[in-house]
Amino acid sequence: MGLDMYLEARKFVSSYSDAEMYQNLKRQMGLATGDLPHSNFGTLSLEVMYWRKVNAVHDWFVREVQGGEDDCKTYHVDRDKLAELLDICKRVVDNRDDQSVAEELLPSASGFFFGSTDYDEYYYEGLLWTIEGIERILKNPAYERMDFYYQSSW
Repeated sequence: MGLDMYLEARKFVSSYSDAEMYQNLKRQMGLATGDLPHSNFGTLSLEVMYWRKVNAVHDWFVREVQGGEDDCKTYHVDRDKLAELLDICKRVVDNRDDQSVAEELLPSASGFFFGSTDYDEYYYEGLLWTIEGIERILKNPAYERMDFYYQSSW
């Protein structure tokens, strides 16, 4: 048990607007053209990040994306918000010798099995993981036309 956090990328595809992608997906799934009658569209969904007990990042999503509701529901996340989180994580890591920066910009949060609230090596490892993942996502052209969604489970 504990705080599990997921970032998912989704892309709506249809045989009309994304015919090649739609057909490639069907082929990869082993579906013949006639296997999906009356269905010329679908949603491609990929888990692009997973965190475990990175409570400061979770709390940021709750405050900045979920309107303060920590309810384990799925929330849309704009690319601009991911870039904002990336910037904040970098600023905190760059100032790791000054704990007040972390406390102000990305405070740890307590909760049911949320893990440690200390500003220790695990706190900064979680931020480095976040930086690496978001940079990978924002630099990858495959994700440019995708929508992002955050969900947690605890």
